[in-house]
Amino acid sequence: EHEDFLTVAESLKKEFDSPETADLKFRIDGKYIHVHKAVLKIRCEHFRSMFQSYWNEDMKEVIEIDQFSYPVYRAFLQYLYTDTVDLPPEDAIGLLDLATSYCENRLRKLCQHIIKRGITVENAFSLFSAAVRYDAEVT
Repeated sequence: EHEDFLTVAESLKKEFDSPETADLKFRIDGKYIHVHKAVLKIRCEHFRSMFQSYWNEDMKEVIEIDQFSYPVYRAFLQYLYTDTVDLPPEDAIGLLDLATSYCENRLRKLCQHIIKRGITVENAFSLFSAAVRYDAEVT
């Protein structure tokens, strides 16, 4: 695709995890994800609150995340840039946990959809248990 004709959505997607333009890094499991504070603040109430000037996080260039795995947090940040989620059902459970913690209702619904679509005989019990834990709609 020619650079001159990128839509806003395509431009945002292209800049996700781009060290050249990012003004913030998340460090998860020893790996970095490069992001833009403005995008996070526009897309997520959790980050709008976090980046108020009276919070320490507003001055940091690197934020450590230890309560979520790298694939889950990366999928969350990528969702903020692209409005899409591409994860296996097992990781979608972790993302559902994150979405619940950050009060991201649309993301919760996307995760629930992924989990429902991915149910097999082998994983049915663990997925159902997770759905109950996160108060997901299971019907």
